[in-house]
Amino acid sequence: MEWQDLRALRAAVRHGSITAAAAALDRTRPALSRRITRLERQLGTPLLVRTPRSCVPTDAGRRLVDAAARAAASWAAAVGQAREVAGRHGGSAAHPGLGHLV
Repeated sequence: MEWQDLRALRAAVRHGSITAAAAALDRTRPALSRRITRLERQLGTPLLVRTPRSCVPTDAGRRLVDAAARAAASWAAAVGQAREVAGRHGGSAAHPGLGHLV
């Protein structure tokens, strides 16, 4: 399981369709769909109910999206705290990949 896969799922749920999520993330629809399908295979359960024009999370999908949102927020808080400490000590605690997690 990769953060990018979770990001794809979160975006699909937020936007209500894989096509809209792909556009928002500047990815192709097939690439986003593959990421979500990979998650579903790894977990052994559907995460989305797909229709030709939309998608809605299953119970498992909603739970995973909620957990991923909490994890991303926790990670962002931890990085913020590290940056605060680094600032007090004249160091740096940059994390270039954080923006896509939250």
